[in-house]
Order: sequence, then structure tokens, then C-alpha cells
Amino acid sequence: MTTPDCNILSLNSQTPNNRESTDSHQDCKPLRLAYLKEHRWPNGATLRVKLVDASDHQRNLVKKCFSEWAKHAYLRFVFVESEGADIRIAFDLHDGWWSSVGRATPGDDSKPTMNLAIGCKNSDLDDSRAGVLHEVGHALGCIHEHCRPDTPFQWNEPAVCAYFAGPPNSWPHAMVERDVLSRWTREEVTMSPDWDSKSIMLYPIDKAWTDGAKSYPSNNKLSSYDKSFIATMYPPPVVVDLLTSCRLDPPIAKGEVQQVKVSGLKTADIQVGITGLELADRSGQHVDKLSFTMRDLSRDSETVVKIKPDEDTCVCHAALSVVDTVSDTETQSGQEHVTCCSSQRLSKVWVEFDKPYNDVPNVATFVHSFSIENEWLIKVWPESIDKVGFWLCSQNSGPSNLRNLVVAWISSKGRLGRHTGTFVGTEENEFKGHVTFPTKFSGTPFLFVALNELDADSKHPLRFRIVTKNVTEYGFDWRVESWWDSKNNAIGASYLALEHSPCLSGSSGERVSTKL
Repeated sequence: MTTPDCNILSLNSQTPNNRESTDSHQDCKPLRLAYLKEHRWPNGATLRVKLVDASDHQRNLVKKCFSEWAKHAYLRFVFVESEGADIRIAFDLHDGWWSSVGRATPGDDSKPTMNLAIGCKNSDLDDSRAGVLHEVGHALGCIHEHCRPDTPFQWNEPAVCAYFAGPPNSWPHAMVERDVLSRWTREEVTMSPDWDSKSIMLYPIDKAWTDGAKSYPSNNKLSSYDKSFIATMYPPPVVVDLLTSCRLDPPIAKGEVQQVKVSGLKTADIQVGITGLELADRSGQHVDKLSFTMRDLSRDSETVVKIKPDEDTCVCHAALSVVDTVSDTETQSGQEHVTCCSSQRLSKVWVEFDKPYNDVPNVATFVHSFSIENEWLIKVWPESIDKVGFWLCSQNSGPSNLRNLVVAWISSKGRLGRHTGTFVGTEENEFKGHVTFPTKFSGTPFLFVALNELDADSKHPLRFRIVTKNVTEYGFDWRVESWWDSKNNAIGASYLALEHSPCLSGSSGERVSTKL
């Protein structure tokens, strides 16, 4: 049985119990599928990978193994030749198999963070592939499966030490203790629910090494637990559609609240947009006054959206869309209360990003809450976008009195796999159309759509629903529905399309439908 010589590099300050490596690699420590909490990369990050003096065979194998992990992790890998790479891979046949764990990379950018002892030409494909998958798992922050605190056996320490002391490893006792026998505590790691004997992060274990005389064979592919765990470690964005299953009877009015718990979300990093409304003024005196308010509350891993009408408005039906951008480092979002004018003048609010971008990002803006009377006219859009912020613009026209407006926004780094845009339905285009993405996605993206423009006749109840269909890697169809005696002149929307995995994965993002 061949056991990979897998040593794991980390930082001196994070060596457990101040144990130090005794081999030629300074700052080396063991890793115990679970991952070290402090070593996780930011979700959605673009990681630069440099292959040092790689042959075509080595390059192709490594790229395939990164792609295997990337199908299930919301990370993007870019292979570069320049300095300053996040992951730097050497191919020294005399240096064994080892890797830094996640973000615990050596401070010297000229030194490798991983070594793969793969020959320049055809080597044993299964063994090499298994070794590369294992080390890439470490680079993403995963630790050895046999070093979890819930490993279901005890070691026969004399047998383990005797084996690893011999060739090809020739490890001293301290290294065996560190890389094989030691286990992490529950406080130090985040783990999948169950110990996984099929994990790519598990060493092959001879039956003579355990007290129960049970063996575990070598694994050469990602297990189902490996895939599901890395997806929870680096989750993809989620879109949740919220809609009333039918007209609310009776409709909710001032002082009443429609509340819904949103399931399927993974973080509290969410924004809520409007995709459909049926509102009316129930006073009989001011048939042109509407107020629609939402609040989204996130606490204790639970998110609740509250719909609350004001004034004399009654809500008969609502369709909303919730996007969870899962703390993606390349996406920022927020909400702004806009001071509204009662004329055709433009309202502008400067929005500054929490963290400046390196390049000008894409920005999508959409209506979150509003209070309006006289004429129902609302339009919001971004302007003069730069690396540090943008002008959030809103305008109403004629006698419209937009007395309150909350606008939500999402900014996203402009690159392959991320697109924003707008569309508007009018009588001219029969309230339907098609959006073609500027560049093709590698698979069906997840799509978030929300209202950004409203022009409706205030002498009739407001009724509309924005519907998208036939979403593909190339684009999507859309239409605006209305019913009964409503009269809409224009209904517009902003969209945000994101690839499920920023790397070359063809899977789609998650979309969940929930009834209020």
C-alpha cells in the first residue's frame, strides 16, 4: 500500500500546542473533511494559482483537479504566470507531497505553498490524481479526515510509528505524531456531520494500525460528503421567490403585517426586491394614494420578511424576490432612503462602497419600499459609477408626489460570470421581450430580478407581475402581466445574473419558491 507523503505547511503562530516541525519544511503542521476555521478563503474569492515550471502533463492534471473541487465551491481559480499568486505549486520529485492549508500561506511570495511529486510525463494517473485532489483540498482549507475529533477508532501507535519510520517516508516519531496521530478539538474545526471513510482527505489505513483491526482503502475521487461539505464551506448564491398563493382575503391594511420566514438562505447578506404587486386605496376619498413597506430581519440564522402597508393602502397580493449573495467578497449591497422631489427634478444620493473595487463594478438598483400619490411614477438607476461609489438617481414626473422611497442596490465586480442590466415593458413591446447576456455563461446562471421603474394609471388599482422564463447560459425571456382593470404604461426591472460557481462550472445557482 502506498501512502502519500503529505506534510502540511502553516504559520508558526498557528502551530497547535506550539509544536514545531522537525522536517526540512519550517512552520509545518498537521491537518486534521473538516476545515480550520481561521484558514477559510473569503467566499466568492478569485484565487490566483501559479504552476512553477510545470510540464503540459502536470498542468493539465492540476487544472482538472482544481475544476473538480470548483464544481462544488463558490471560488474562482485563475492560473497566472506573474508573481503574487495566492497558491504557488512546485513539482519537485524529491520534496514529497505537501500543501499549506487555506489562507495559511508562507509570507514569502517566491516560495511555493504546495509541492506535487508528479513526473513531467505520464505517471500513474489514479495515484497522481488522488494526490493532487488531496492537496488541493488542503489548499482550500480542508484538513485530514483521520485527525477529526470524532474519528471512530484509536491508533495502534507502535505499528503506525514503525510503518512511517520506514521508506519511503522515513519520518521521525514527532512528525508521525503531528501528521497522523494528533487530533483537533471541536473548537478548532468546522466539520461535516459524519466521519467519512470515503473522503479524499483520508489517508489509506492498514488494519494493523487501528485497535479494531479495520482497514480503510485509498480513495481516488471526491466523496459525496466532500462535495456537500465544500459547498457549505463556500456556498453559492441563492434566490428565493416569495409570493402569496392567492389574493389575500381579506387584504392586509394599515396596522396589519404579512410576515413570512424565508427558508433556503445561507447567510444574512440579503436584499429583497419587488416582482409583483396588487395594491389599492381603500379610503374611497383618495383613490390615488399608495404605500408599500418591507422589512427584512435576520437573526439566529433565520430571516423574516414583513410586508406592512401604510395610509389607506390595502395589499391584496405581493410577489418578492430575495437574493443571498453569501458574503461574496466581490459583491456589495445596501439600501438608501432617497429624498424625493414633487416635481420633475432629479434626486441624487452618493453611495460609497464599503470597500473600493480595483476596477469599475456593475451596479443594479431596485425599489424596496415607497409611498406615492397623485400619479404613480417611479424610476431608479445608478449613474457615474466608479471604483469607490456611484450616484443613486431617482425621478418622478408631472404632478407625482413620491413622498418616501427606499432603494436597494447590489454592486458586483465586472468580469466573466457576472452580468447586470435592465429591461422595461411598455405597450410598444407588448410588455414582453428577451435579454441576451453580453457574454455566455458556462451554464445556466441564477437570476435575480426586481422592480426599478413604475408608470401606472392611479385611477385604477395597481396590478402587475414580472415573470422570467427560459433562462439559459445565453439569456432569458421576460414578460409583465397585469389583470382586470389595471392600466400600466411602463414596468421596468433590474437583473443580476451570477454563475453558480465562478470557476468553469456548468451548474446553476439555487432558486427556491416560498408561499407567503
